[in-house]
Amino acid sequence: MAERISVREAVIALGFVERGELTEEQLDSALDVLSMTAPKA
Repeated sequence: MAERISVREAVIALGFVERGELTEEQLDSALDVLSMTAPKA
């Protein structure tokens, strides 16, 4: 059975943050649903 983890948890578990490929702040920004769906001015 598959584990139920969030995309954020998976990215961290896969070591992207640890390797310095992105910061947790960059990850949070990329996963911000409101910024993805808000109309652009």
